[in-house]
Amino acid sequence: MKTQWLCKYFLVTVMFSCLLISNSYASINGLWQDAEGDFWLFVQENGGNNFAMGAEVKADLSTVQFLFGNVAGSSLSVSSLNGQSALSAVFEANSFLGTMTTNEVTDTIQGSLLLTYQGGPYDGIWQTNLNNYLVYASVSDGTTSMTITVDVTLNADNTIDYDIFIGTALDTTFVGTSIISKKRLKLMFTDAQNAQGTYSTNTMPPQTTSFTAVQLIGIGSKDIPVDHPDNSEVTTFSITIGEKDGRTIKPLNGLNAGPLATGDATNVDLVEEYKALGIHHVRTHDYYGPFDMAEMYPDRTKNPEDSSSFNLTESDRHFEGIAAAGCELYFRIGDSYNNSTPPASSELNNWISAAINVISHYSEGKWDGYSSNIEYIEIWNEPDNSQFWPGKTLLDFFVLFDKTAKAVKAKFPNAKIGGPGFTQQVNLDDSKKEKLKNFLDYIKKNNTPLDFISVHQYTNDPSQITTALNSLYSILEEKGFNSIDVHLTEWNTDTEGDQTPEEAVELRINSRGAAVNTAIWMEMQNNGIDMAFFFRGNDTSMDLSTFYGIYMADGTPKKTAFAFSFFNDLSNYPERLTVSASDTSLYIIAGQNSAGKKAMIVSNISDKNYNYTTNLDSHISKILEISDNYSVIQQINAKEGVINMPAYGIHYIEFE
Repeated sequence: MKTQWLCKYFLVTVMFSCLLISNSYASINGLWQDAEGDFWLFVQENGGNNFAMGAEVKADLSTVQFLFGNVAGSSLSVSSLNGQSALSAVFEANSFLGTMTTNEVTDTIQGSLLLTYQGGPYDGIWQTNLNNYLVYASVSDGTTSMTITVDVTLNADNTIDYDIFIGTALDTTFVGTSIISKKRLKLMFTDAQNAQGTYSTNTMPPQTTSFTAVQLIGIGSKDIPVDHPDNSEVTTFSITIGEKDGRTIKPLNGLNAGPLATGDATNVDLVEEYKALGIHHVRTHDYYGPFDMAEMYPDRTKNPEDSSSFNLTESDRHFEGIAAAGCELYFRIGDSYNNSTPPASSELNNWISAAINVISHYSEGKWDGYSSNIEYIEIWNEPDNSQFWPGKTLLDFFVLFDKTAKAVKAKFPNAKIGGPGFTQQVNLDDSKKEKLKNFLDYIKKNNTPLDFISVHQYTNDPSQITTALNSLYSILEEKGFNSIDVHLTEWNTDTEGDQTPEEAVELRINSRGAAVNTAIWMEMQNNGIDMAFFFRGNDTSMDLSTFYGIYMADGTPKKTAFAFSFFNDLSNYPERLTVSASDTSLYIIAGQNSAGKKAMIVSNISDKNYNYTTNLDSHISKILEISDNYSVIQQINAKEGVINMPAYGIHYIEFE
């Protein structure tokens, strides 16, 4: 299976070969494939040195060999440590041609470029304190970037043990999954010469081995940050960062589903990725089976006090994944999109008792369960959507909510009870607002516990968040609920309208979607949202690349995942600052930490470039950019105090 996956992936990348971009790095650097189907990773030492290395991996991943030598211009000459293999080749554009000698037999070899070398500050050959070596290189197919890490152990008998990790880097952290052993590798770079890392097994809980590493040889180019091209003709405006305004910047970085894979069997787990993004809570919705009442308690005629009436195996596995990522459960009582089955009136009491026992299993250890803090319990999902409330009236739902909320609150008095995850229609469509009003009337009349109200919003216009929330707050005040918390338990861009496939890619994969989602995140900060859950963390299939996730099913991050790293960074500067700008084209938010240091996020949701300056230009310590100019987060430079913001770009800036 692993060989088929790897070959399938590389075949896909070949179709993108026309997109491969030229670069300023050594011409041999990149991932290549020869005519026999074998893969070659070639790297050259940076700084003008001529040292070069090639790693040959057989097409079936059965063996790997390493060859070392020199490169002069476009000519490469390398040989294996035992002297039994030697390669001489000339590289031209996206191909190479040469001879391969093995045990004194010489054959012609030719190959073509599969993945162009991307370049990164930590690319090179590293040695760990476990006495193995990591060949770390950033590559790209022109649209998607990844990092390949070849893990090599040189044994005393001259044999080689190896593993190959493919993953992505977020700022100073790399997380990859082995295509051979399915282990996970995490590297955290403290600087360009030192790193800390862990190996984790593909088990729950994972078994980890920690190590340190130092870089022996750097490859490619470390000339970062980069300068933007001249944009002197672009209008420049100013941003003024002021004093604290009394508000707090909240993480608002919850996710629906994950971190364990959902969907296709080849999908990868994202435990380390969730950790790296600092995800606080995971909403237990749309796992398409796990955490669904329809699966956990499938026969509602059975005794809900008997553990044999329950099927908790898969839900347990996903709970352990959430816990391994350091996240807390935001527990949704209900069902997913694919199997929503409301209980009949005759089943309701059993269903409620079953729900309470499930929560006890995950919070109080019931039935050999788990001890955890479940602070938020959300009852149902989108009762105003017939997909989730089929064949029943809203009054039926009000009864379910009332009885469930009272029973859950009686059992878990310290938990916050709310819901029901209304669609955006109740806030934006005047003809649908009565549904929300009737719900609140029923809650008030029956003294139903309601600690928070939850709603959903999918939009490509960030200002619509303010419009929707203004409507919601107005109705809450009208009905006497103006003191309860408001949770946005699903939010994302919208691709359900008349968008073309190309626009769907822009909104769900590329930087346009990341810029829009960043602006939405700012609008939530502006409008007092207490908890927010992006829909969703992981895609369910590589055939659905424009699905809702911030990660593709194979673990590749979309640009919105990079934006989530900015959200996490800015939450370390929680004291919100006033911001004013001479032009309102950009979305801006700034904060300060307890030490008085400041940071800012700027998002451009338009297709225009802008230049801007800040009143703290002389104090800028770092500018990071997400845009379609780069396939990863890129550190950039201001030019004489002027910062260029590309179309659909996002900047994260720290000030000393």
